[in-house]
Amino acid sequence: GGGKTIVPVKISPTPVPEIISREIRTWPTPEEAKLAAARSSRIRFEVEWPRALRAFFKNPWLGTGFSSLGLATDNDYLRILGETGILGLLAFFLIIIHLIRKAGEAMKWGSKEQKILVIGLFGGLISFLANAVFIDVLEASKAAFYFWMWMGIMYQISSKFPSKRGSLPKVDRPLVCAPGGKN
Repeated sequence: GGGKTIVPVKISPTPVPEIISREIRTWPTPEEAKLAAARSSRIRFEVEWPRALRAFFKNPWLGTGFSSLGLATDNDYLRILGETGILGLLAFFLIIIHLIRKAGEAMKWGSKEQKILVIGLFGGLISFLANAVFIDVLEASKAAFYFWMWMGIMYQISSKFPSKRGSLPKVDRPLVCAPGGKN
């Protein structure tokens, strides 16, 4: 021998996976969460909400127009006030008040099943209205779609019952004509 050593090597037909160990976090640490909440609140109170109020004071009755406040206000009521003014906010709340009154009529006159459905939809209304204080929930098309769909269902259920002012309006003739215009 010339000093060479032969070492046998086993060749494996399948590769051996290498194990890599690392930490995967799906949520922030408590310190990171506090910083993020403080940053979010600061942006709301010092940038977004004052911008909405400035828009409102420019034109208190009619606001500055739809989408004039930018992407986020993080308060639907201030957004409505800044973009559509007092008249727009009043119109929004009149719609909500009317929906609440109609829900009350359904609770008074409806069947057990209708009452259960209206209670659930009314809970959705309250949750959306509460959420609207800190998020533009009614501006997000996906959320707004479901909100107004649920309110439409609640309104449809409750529109079948008499209101405080008397019974539903009577119709003298059919609203839909038969083919050929004859009924």
